[in-house]
Amino acid sequence: MNKLFLFVFTFFAVISFQSHSQTSNKMSTKPGEIETLSPEKVEAIQKKINQIEGHLQAIETKRTYILSSPEQTAIAEESGWFESMTAIEDQLMVKKEELIHVLNNAEHD
Repeated sequence: MNKLFLFVFTFFAVISFQSHSQTSNKMSTKPGEIETLSPEKVEAIQKKINQIEGHLQAIETKRTYILSSPEQTAIAEESGWFESMTAIEDQLMVKKEELIHVLNNAEHD
């Protein structure tokens, strides 16, 4: 049951990240180009940043829970959960930085 839960959590984390990364590819501009962002687009980008922060917090909460139990820690280590979550965290941080970059380098209406 615990392995199933870890698998399901990891699966949804990966799916969530992939949907976020596909959206960011649509938002990228050419280097040196200043994009004008509508208030709606700024709000959408800020919402995505908040979602990423929530996802990162969820991973940290789950990590704390797992580390509080030697049994859960052993299961997570055996399944590669820690490595998987570290990779997802790295990807989420890259995505977050890209979104912040878009906000910082755009003109706002």
